Amino acid sequence: MAPELQLSTKVKETLKTAEQALDSDSTRHYREFDEHIRQLEATAREAFQAKLQHDYKGILNKLEKAKPLTESEREMLKLLIVGEAKYYLKHENDLENWRVELNRLVEEIERIEATGANDIDSLLHIQALCRDARHILPDITYYYSEKERIDRFEKATSGQIDAEKGRILAGVIRAMMASEKM
Repeated sequence: MAPELQLSTKVKETLKTAEQALDSDSTRHYREFDEHIRQLEATAREAFQAKLQHDYKGILNKLEKAKPLTESEREMLKLLIVGEAKYYLKHENDLENWRVELNRLVEEIERIEATGANDIDSLLHIQALCRDARHILPDITYYYSEKERIDRFEKATSGQIDAEKGRILAGVIRAMMASEKM
């Protein structure tokens, strides 16, 4: 099946499971939705790889031979290596909400600690607050990790790409294009 058709089919399936999950309070429906989201992500990655299949080979050749890249090839290189991260940062709009909520949780823990956290209710409350924080921290960490990854890429490719950098970048591209987790 063509990648575009496969993607369209996967989007429709995912939207159907999303509707089922959002209309229910069922763990099973949310787990199915999560699985469909994971499959959709993988299908989108495969479609991305298929769409760029012919373009990236010329870039690989130039990188391996330490030949200069055109500006459009540099942009393609950026898309290949940090494109997903760039679009994640561009469309992520919850960072400030996560930070505000995390701050609220920390302040609540401080408040409990200041009043003496030695009764059962306080101990359970702290556990609940920590659990909430543990759900937010991975999102914040991922956001900043992706931002730092883009920054490192831009710093590493800001000037001329020498033979060593070219071989390293070519290896990264080959690994990414072969990987199921690009």
